[in-house]
Amino acid sequence: MFMVRFSLALALIATLLSCSMDNLAVYCTDLNGSFHFKGAIPPLKPGVVEKIWDIKQQAIVFEAVPDYTVGDLGDIGPTYILMVNYGATEIDPAMTVFKNYLIGQDYCGNLECIPEPFTLGENSGQKILWRSESKGYTWYARDYIFKREGILYHISIQSIERESRPEYDMIVRTFTPGPPPEPTTCRTEIALPTYNPSSLFN
Repeated sequence: MFMVRFSLALALIATLLSCSMDNLAVYCTDLNGSFHFKGAIPPLKPGVVEKIWDIKQQAIVFEAVPDYTVGDLGDIGPTYILMVNYGATEIDPAMTVFKNYLIGQDYCGNLECIPEPFTLGENSGQKILWRSESKGYTWYARDYIFKREGILYHISIQSIERESRPEYDMIVRTFTPGPPPEPTTCRTEIALPTYNPSSLFN
């Protein structure tokens, strides 16, 4: 009986590890369903920006909760943050304002704070890498600024890991305006805030 249960457990683990990341993902959205995206394991939950990064901007935040029961998927670090804001400005001036802010705050290390073009799914724009110190950790951030349907979106993914991970790309690739196609528990308590880079990053 023990061997049967052990074999079943191994089969379940193998099945989980063989699943694609999309199959392990859940939809996340804001209060009003203004957007949705997929967040993979470790699962995401709504969070609070002050926990990690001491900024005063209004932002929608999702935290990663490591799941140490599935392979090494808990090894990306204790958490990362997704911040989503929007406004009517264009990509280039928004990135210029943000880059100047990062430089002024000394958030730029070697080969960082250099805007690069990106395309992930239907989202194309500019991305930039930077890092900051907070609560005894060095946090590495990847910010993506792009437009969809005339609206500018700014997503920041932060982790204590410098290396990029496939789940980061999935968040940006699946980011879509509008409500999620199915019910979800990964929903923040606030609506998508208005975003004005010129007044926020100065």
